[in-house]
Amino acid sequence: MAEWNMPLLSHFVGQRDPGRLLNNQNLSQIICLQLNYSDEYVRVRDLARTLYQMKTLQDLSITLFNCETATQIQLRPPPPHSFSIKSLKLTIAADEALNDDYYGMPSLNSALTYLSPSAVDISLENEDTHIQCLYDCKRQLFPYGSAIRLRISRECDLLEILAELVRRCDIARSVHLDGASGYFDAYSLHMCNWRDFKSLRHLRFQNCRQIFEEDVKAIASNLFLEDEDVGLQSLEFISCKNISEDFLLNLNNDVGGRLKWSF
Repeated sequence: MAEWNMPLLSHFVGQRDPGRLLNNQNLSQIICLQLNYSDEYVRVRDLARTLYQMKTLQDLSITLFNCETATQIQLRPPPPHSFSIKSLKLTIAADEALNDDYYGMPSLNSALTYLSPSAVDISLENEDTHIQCLYDCKRQLFPYGSAIRLRISRECDLLEILAELVRRCDIARSVHLDGASGYFDAYSLHMCNWRDFKSLRHLRFQNCRQIFEEDVKAIASNLFLEDEDVGLQSLEFISCKNISEDFLLNLNNDVGGRLKWSF
């Protein structure tokens, strides 16, 4: 297919790598890119080369449904977090039988580590979608930004993920965790280094049916400081059914009104 010449193009929504359709000049002026892959093999190296040519990119959204991704890309990306953008959104879903194909996701994540987004939104849509989809090829947690939202359908230790996230990403100010099957492991609570959370200002848990009142008390007692202008400013629980309003009301009195909740 011949290259398109669109001198005013700034937004691209499609189902394939735009590098196969657009010339370098068109790529360099794209501000918003939305890619929706379904039932296909994603050539991460080719996609990465295309992204690296987008010098004005500000919003990137990639959806993968029933897709395979390359396990190795053999491509050196720009320095980590060297390119600032407004938002990065990744949505990953698959039929149960195909979830093993997402073991190649770390390659895509590694290709995207050059980005420094203000807001990150990553959604693992299926219970069987592996937690490995949150990691890069170095087995390091991938999300990086000042505002991070993770929706995880699979059963997992939310506190372990959160602790690793704030340890890896010291610019994180707001974290939103949505995990119906997420829990707090007792060992993680015991071993957690709460000083790693010093940069965090806002923390929200949503639809977390396996978080209990003793978990909330542990977080609040360790993250809320006596000086209300330092450290965590708000701790929010939305539709977390094992946490009662009476408990939250009483705890809120102890922490100076910094708790928020809705049912």
